[in-house]
Amino acid sequence: RTQYDTAYIHQIHVDYRQLEDELKTLKEHKNLVHNQKEAIIVTLKEDVKRLQAERDERDKQIADLKADKDELQSKLSKVAGEKMLDKNPQIADLSDSRRPQKLVEMISILYDNKWTDAFEKSEDKGDEKQICIYLLDIFKECWNYCKETCEQQTKILEQNLLLASEN
Repeated sequence: RTQYDTAYIHQIHVDYRQLEDELKTLKEHKNLVHNQKEAIIVTLKEDVKRLQAERDERDKQIADLKADKDELQSKLSKVAGEKMLDKNPQIADLSDSRRPQKLVEMISILYDNKWTDAFEKSEDKGDEKQICIYLLDIFKECWNYCKETCEQQTKILEQNLLLASEN
């Protein structure tokens, strides 16, 4: 062997060890990067779970707030409606069966059905004025009869209640 061959082989060994050291360093670096990457992945997964839980909690809070808002709007609407109807003759309470429109409707039906029938059957009593006076007299007699009957029934009821309370 020549000195050149020995130096060459020695250089190859040095280069080989150097490459092995570099490979070892690269493998360690690769493992370190891999471990860091795994740690980051774990942290990101935990962050995702935490954020999903926060989102779910916010969604629940939003749903609760919407329900509360709807309930409050309903209450406000009811109160506003009551205040609007309270002592305000311009606003009709649609649940009132004696509101002005209903009374007008009832009188209109009474006029169309009963008054015209009574008027036509009383045409032999004279002209329009005399017929109206005649029908008014009938109405007054009916009113007085109902009034007297009511008073009598009230007295009888009072007497029965007094008798019942004495026993």
